[in-house]
Amino acid sequence: ISSKILPGGGGPANGTDYANWAVVGQAVDTDGSELAHLRPTQDEDGYYLIGTPEALAWFAYKVNQGNVNYCAKLTDDIDLFGVGYGGRTTADANIANIEQALKWTPIATQFTNPYTGIFEGNKKQILNLWVTIDDRTVPTGFFGALGDNGKVMNLGVASGKVVGNTDGTGGVTGHINGKNVRIINCWNNASIVSSNNVGGIVGSGNVTEGTVIEKCYNLGTIINNKSGGAGGIVGRTNLQNITIRNCYNLGKITSSGGSSGGIQSGANKQTMPIVENCFNAGEVGGSVSLRAAICGESNAPIKNCYYDSQTSLVGGGTATGLSTEKMKTWALSYALN
Repeated sequence: ISSKILPGGGGPANGTDYANWAVVGQAVDTDGSELAHLRPTQDEDGYYLIGTPEALAWFAYKVNQGNVNYCAKLTDDIDLFGVGYGGRTTADANIANIEQALKWTPIATQFTNPYTGIFEGNKKQILNLWVTIDDRTVPTGFFGALGDNGKVMNLGVASGKVVGNTDGTGGVTGHINGKNVRIINCWNNASIVSSNNVGGIVGSGNVTEGTVIEKCYNLGTIINNKSGGAGGIVGRTNLQNITIRNCYNLGKITSSGGSSGGIQSGANKQTMPIVENCFNAGEVGGSVSLRAAICGESNAPIKNCYYDSQTSLVGGGTATGLSTEKMKTWALSYALN
């Protein structure tokens, strides 16, 4: 292994031995390794301060070793393309080459052992996120799964591609399996593709009582190419209530074999998600009977929600449809606040 480290982190100059970010994280955790000096420190509140991709890889590695209650705070934007590893250069690091990026392993890769800590994004961004997982047992996203009292706040997934094959693929997290989860002020601009339930922020949810998703938005293209649902903010949820409020979607949403919605794809009959103060201006495609501008398939109470009747290309149930021109007015902003 090369011992030459790029200035300010960035890994070894000839890091061909590092196949993915999980291997990098393990190396950072190994005393005496060439990457050990990139291990993050903690602040006085116990948060790990994350300012490099290596420090983030270490954090993901530690959570996936069972430390699901670790807390972290980003101190800088994090580019996960992997410049400095395997001959990758700064010139390579763009969305056109995203499938050549170093692969990211989600934080908390087990449905039954989800992340329960606090992740403070600190208004920073994740760039060039490349996740591709064919295993149906692995929730897929920047995070895999969030559990009881887990919180992700002030985080943007600015660019990337996430490809999953499981019941839960999303930009911020693939799945929620726990009570009182909070996802606040987060956004996604990565493209998300799955053969099952998929969403811009959250792919799916189970036992989500007390969960709130607030002040989040999606810009990315969301595609379900087989079965299940696709939603701009949330895919499909089951069993317990979830509240989605003050969120919006501008991305194109498509589901080939299930429900699709600009905000949420759907929920089973026992679930009564609350969707309030949200709007959609993204195109919603898929089955005519199971798609809608806000919620594709559910008994969700829709409160004070709006959609662009020209760009959504579908109705919005009890939500209010407006022209593109009216969607841009101050009156809509006032109504949503």
